[in-house]
Amino acid sequence: WPIQALADVKKMGGLEPEGDYAYRGVDERCRFNRSEVAVQIDGAVSLSSDEQKIAAYLVKHGGVSVAFNAEASIMGYQGGVVRLSHEECNPEEPDHAVLLVGFGAEAGVPFWIVKNSWGADWGEAGYFRIFRGGNTCGIADNAVSAVVN
Repeated sequence: WPIQALADVKKMGGLEPEGDYAYRGVDERCRFNRSEVAVQIDGAVSLSSDEQKIAAYLVKHGGVSVAFNAEASIMGYQGGVVRLSHEECNPEEPDHAVLLVGFGAEAGVPFWIVKNSWGADWGEAGYFRIFRGGNTCGIADNAVSAVVN
């Protein structure tokens, strides 16, 4: 579904600035205003689920949108690297979309740096880290990126 979201952005004519739609945790009516569009996209590309290829794409092009199983992995997240088995966190049940913004390693454990949408008071200043290399919680199964004007 992240690819469909990007298709909808293209169809609408773009996106307004993030500040116009700050996360509030409640359902709201769409207030989209075409005259306030800050960025347009030409389309979207689905990426391979190979995490090395996703990392290379991220370095070259910037953020990558992903959908994954958040319910089982980050609902109580306070910090550290999330590392769960497929039995603990089914990769076939994505329920949340986020933005991969970087990657690294700590004590030999590779991880993704991920921007969440739940505000700066959540997790590590609005971000979390999740194990990179094992498709943890399906993090690599739905990777997409916008093609930006």
